[in-house]
Amino acid sequence: MERAREGHRRAALAHERSAELHETAARAGVGDVEAHRRHAVEHRDAAVEDERKAVADDERTAVADRREGLPDERG
Repeated sequence: MERAREGHRRAALAHERSAELHETAARAGVGDVEAHRRHAVEHRDAAVEDERKAVADDERTAVADRREGLPDERG
């Protein structure tokens, strides 16, 4: 689960960076400004979804750890 969780967090960061680039292009008036704005929203939505998946992985890991009597290391 650790690898999946980290993968979701990396994906969320990549989507957020992409959204920022699309917003910058839209503000600068480069290319299809409306398309850049739409893509920025889409990438932000994807970032939120990936972060939600990472949190769900954290919660599943914590439940499994509790079942095994391990301490909660989510910090």
